[in-house]
Formats: sequence, C-alpha cells, structure tokens
Amino acid sequence: MADALGTAGLVVSAVDHRLDQAALLAVQGSALAARTGVMWGPDSNSIVTGTSATGTMTVNVGQHHWVTSRAAGDGVYMGTKETSTTLNIAAAPGSNSRIDVVYSKQNDAGSSISPDGSTGEVYAVVTGTAAAVPAKPAIPVGATEIGTVTVAAGATNTLGAGVTIANTGQLTVARGAPIPVRTQGARDALTPYTGLHVIRLDNGGKLEYWVSGTTWASYDKTQIPVRGRRVAATAGGTLAGGASVNIAAAQTLPAAPHGAGVPYRIRVNASYQCQIPSGLGAVLTATVGSTTYELDRQTNGGSSNTMTLGGEDVFYISTDTAQTVTVSLTALAGQITGNTVGKVEIETAPNSAL
Repeated sequence: MADALGTAGLVVSAVDHRLDQAALLAVQGSALAARTGVMWGPDSNSIVTGTSATGTMTVNVGQHHWVTSRAAGDGVYMGTKETSTTLNIAAAPGSNSRIDVVYSKQNDAGSSISPDGSTGEVYAVVTGTAAAVPAKPAIPVGATEIGTVTVAAGATNTLGAGVTIANTGQLTVARGAPIPVRTQGARDALTPYTGLHVIRLDNGGKLEYWVSGTTWASYDKTQIPVRGRRVAATAGGTLAGGASVNIAAAQTLPAAPHGAGVPYRIRVNASYQCQIPSGLGAVLTATVGSTTYELDRQTNGGSSNTMTLGGEDVFYISTDTAQTVTVSLTALAGQITGNTVGKVEIETAPNSAL
C-alpha cells in the first residue's frame, strides 16, 4: 500500500511517491498502469527534428514533458526537457535502410527493477539494423520512445533526402482527459471502460467515446450519421373536448439505426394548424415508447380562430432498440377543428452527439 502524499510527519518512499503520481495520469491497462509517453501539447508532433549537420549526422530534441515507468507497481517518473538537445545519428548504411529510435529515460541506480549504474535523465538514440524491410529496435526498460529516424543508404544529413523523421512517441494526458491516439490500432489497444474518450489524430482530431465491446462512436458533428424522415399531417375534421388524435401515422424507427449497441437520440419536430374558437385551447404532444413530451399548448384569447401549434423535443434512448413515434393533438375543452395542415419531422443521431 502506497502512503499518501502530504501527510504530516510521514516520509514517503520514492516508490510510493511515483505510485501516487501515477494517479494523476491517464490509465493504460490495469488500474495502476499509468499511460507513459510524451505529455500532449502544442509541440508534441515536432519534438524530434532534423539538422543540416554533416560528417556526423544529428537530430534535435526540443522541449517537452515526458512520463516513463519500469512497471505498473513501480509508479512513474515524470520529467521535463527544458532546453533542446542535439543527439548524434550513426552514419548511413552502405545499402538498404535502418530505423533508429530516439528515447528519453530516467536512470535510477536505486531502482529494484533493472537498476542503472547512475541516476539522471537520459536522452539517447538506439541504432537499428539495416535491412530491405528494417525493423524498429528495442529501447531500454523504463525508456519512452519520442520518435524514429529512418536512414537510407547515401544519406548525409537528417534534413536531406534519404532521412525520414517521425514523432511517434505515445501521447499521454491527465487522468479523465480524452487520450490522443495516433492510429485506430492505438485506440483499440486501450483497455476500454465507461467514460473513455479518445482524440483520433489520424482522423482530423475527431473525438470518440467507447460504447461497448469493439464499438466506438464519434462526437464530431461532421461524422454523426443522421437518419431522418418527414411526413405530412393527415388528420382533419372536428375533435371534441378532451379527445385526442394522431396528426399523422405513427412512425416506427428500426433497431440499431447507428450500429449495434449504440444508444441514440430522437428529435421530434412537429406543427399542426387548427381552428380553435375563442376561449378554447389545444395541446400538441410527442410520444416515443412510453414517454410523452408536450411540444406546445395554446389557448385562443382573441378573435381569430386559426392557430398553429408547433415545437420540438429530444428523446434519449439508452439502448439500440426500435421505437415508435406518434404526435397527437388534444382538445382541452370544447370542439376544435383540424385543418390537415402540418408536418412531423424525425431525426436520429448517436445518443451522446453534441
């Protein structure tokens, strides 16, 4: 059990301190496994950059905050690159190409997991092996990848042809914040839980949330699949006081309109024109399943009998089940007459769409 920070008279061990710090970061896997990587921010995708240096090729590592860990039960090391650093890149291979990995790491001579020979922050490069299809080399235990440098035969500097730099470091954030991911595969590698949100950097920064199983939905309005229909009012004739009539045929919406397991919302917009004598009134309501909302209520307090009732409301469906929508007119007291002028509009979208 890790002692709490800020307890008077208590000296907290380094491991307990790291475990307590992990509670501030996004989760990656188990409850104690904080998500390591580069803290997301304005320059997260441009930390590693090329230089024009020749002879010995170099890359520049810019300012950033990083998080590393040796194991979930060991907590996290959190560090800051306050000034830029230049790292050497090995000479280009004679043939084919290779992938080098730029990483950061907190060396810890007192660690019980792969202790180091010294203590201090490290920024370094692991040189890969040249091949027709090169593979990324492994980095040390407790290190976090910042970026990769792919070096082809004949390259002379990291700004020139034959060198490709990619800021590939995993991105991390405070616990509870949407987690930025570079690919769908990175999203799918997360251990999902209710309330998990991600930002898909490979898809224009779209915000997605986990629904269930392998199902995700998007908050982005440009990606919200909307299903809709519009029907004209068909009801007409007289309506006695206290009586009700559906202004149009009931509309049945199919199950799972936005995918299996995706809860959705139903927006109902309706209007209806009728003749309401002075002193009388009417109510327009919408019903979805067993839920009824009042869209409009009017009483004729003037000389004109022609009145139009109209309004809209949203019904939130917590499952993906089929639903039936009806819109009804009710005479409050005394006889009114419908004019068969009106409409019912129905739209659906994923339940959490903003």
